Amino acid sequence: MPYHLVVPGPAHTAAASIFASHPLIVGPAVTWTLRMPWKGDRPADRDQPPGLAFHVLGDDRRLTTHFRVVL
Repeated sequence: MPYHLVVPGPAHTAAASIFASHPLIVGPAVTWTLRMPWKGDRPADRDQPPGLAFHVLGDDRRLTTHFRVVL
Protein backbone atom coordinates (compact mmCIF):
# COMPACT_ATOMS: atom_id res chain seq x y z
CA MET A 1 0.00 0.00 0.00
CA PRO A 2 1.49 3.38 -0.96
CA TYR A 3 2.07 5.84 1.85
CA HIS A 4 1.13 9.47 1.28
CA LEU A 5 2.10 12.44 3.39
CA VAL A 6 0.98 16.03 2.93
CA VAL A 7 3.57 18.58 4.09
CA PRO A 8 2.31 22.14 3.54
CA GLY A 9 3.76 25.23 5.08
CA PRO A 10 4.91 27.42 6.39
CA ALA A 11 1.67 28.41 8.07
CA HIS A 12 3.05 30.55 10.92
CA THR A 13 2.46 27.75 13.41
CA ALA A 14 3.55 24.12 13.47
CA ALA A 15 0.74 21.55 13.44
CA ALA A 16 0.11 17.86 12.82
CA SER A 17 -3.15 16.15 11.96
CA ILE A 18 -4.86 13.65 9.67
CA PHE A 19 -6.41 14.87 6.40
CA ALA A 20 -8.37 12.54 4.11
CA SER A 21 -6.94 9.57 6.07
CA HIS A 22 -3.35 10.75 5.48
CA PRO A 23 -0.83 12.30 7.88
CA LEU A 24 -0.62 16.08 7.64
CA ILE A 25 2.36 18.04 8.95
CA VAL A 26 2.44 21.84 8.76
CA GLY A 27 5.82 23.50 9.05
CA PRO A 28 6.33 26.47 11.34
CA ALA A 29 7.15 29.91 10.00
CA VAL A 30 10.57 31.48 9.78
CA THR A 31 9.04 34.84 10.67
CA TRP A 32 6.25 35.47 13.20
CA THR A 33 3.92 32.98 14.87
CA LEU A 34 0.13 32.83 15.05
CA ARG A 35 -1.43 32.89 18.49
CA MET A 36 -3.96 30.31 19.56
CA PRO A 37 -7.45 31.81 20.05
CA TRP A 38 -7.21 31.44 23.83
CA LYS A 39 -3.89 33.36 24.00
CA GLY A 40 -5.24 36.87 23.45
CA ASP A 41 -7.03 38.94 20.88
CA ARG A 42 -4.02 39.72 18.65
CA PRO A 43 -3.54 37.07 15.93
CA ALA A 44 0.21 37.60 15.48
CA ASP A 45 2.88 37.00 18.10
CA ARG A 46 6.00 38.71 16.84
CA ASP A 47 7.90 37.97 20.07
CA GLN A 48 8.07 34.20 19.47
CA PRO A 49 11.20 32.89 17.75
CA PRO A 50 10.95 31.47 14.21
CA GLY A 51 10.85 27.72 13.73
CA LEU A 52 11.94 25.10 11.22
CA ALA A 53 10.80 21.57 10.43
CA PHE A 54 13.41 19.09 9.22
CA HIS A 55 12.00 16.00 7.48
CA VAL A 56 14.32 12.97 7.50
CA LEU A 57 13.47 9.96 5.32
CA GLY A 58 15.31 6.91 6.65
CA ASP A 59 16.59 3.94 4.69
CA ASP A 60 13.53 2.05 5.93
CA ARG A 61 11.33 4.78 4.31
CA ARG A 62 10.21 5.99 7.74
CA LEU A 63 9.72 9.75 7.78
CA THR A 64 10.65 11.57 10.97
CA THR A 65 10.01 15.29 11.43
CA HIS A 66 12.13 17.32 13.82
CA PHE A 67 10.87 20.76 14.86
CA ARG A 68 13.46 23.34 15.93
CA VAL A 69 13.24 26.89 17.21
CA VAL A 70 15.74 29.40 15.82
CA LEU A 71 17.19 31.59 18.55
